[in-house]
Amino acid sequence: MNDLAHVRLLAAWQNQDIETIKTILSPELKASFVLPTHEELIYNYDQIINVFNERFKEQQEWRFDVLYKTERGTDNIVIIRIYREDDHYNLLEDSSLTILTFKTIDGDRKLIRMYTEMGITGA
Repeated sequence: MNDLAHVRLLAAWQNQDIETIKTILSPELKASFVLPTHEELIYNYDQIINVFNERFKEQQEWRFDVLYKTERGTDNIVIIRIYREDDHYNLLEDSSLTILTFKTIDGDRKLIRMYTEMGITGA
C-alpha cells in the first residue's frame, strides 16, 4: 500500500477530506507553487493545510491526470495535472502541473515535497 500513497492522497483531495490529507502529508512538508507571474510561494505543512482548507470551503470537482510515476531510491515521484471544475464541468481556473515526492517515514508513506506550476493551459 505504500506505493499507492498518491492514490490515497488524490482520493482524499477529490473528496475534500482534510483529515485524511493531514495523515498523508509529512510534518516536514515543503510545498512550492509557481504562479503564472513566475512568483514562487513556498509553504510548510501548516500553511498548505490552510490552503487546502481555503480551497475546500466550497464544493467543487477535482480531477487529476497521473502523467508519470517513477522511483528514486525508496522515494516515489508522481507527476499529475490538476483540474478544478464546478458542477457543470467548467474549469474554475487554469490547471496545474504538480510533482509529488513520497518517502517512507516510520513505516508509512508520506508526502515530503510538492512542486506546482500553476496556470497551465493547452493540452
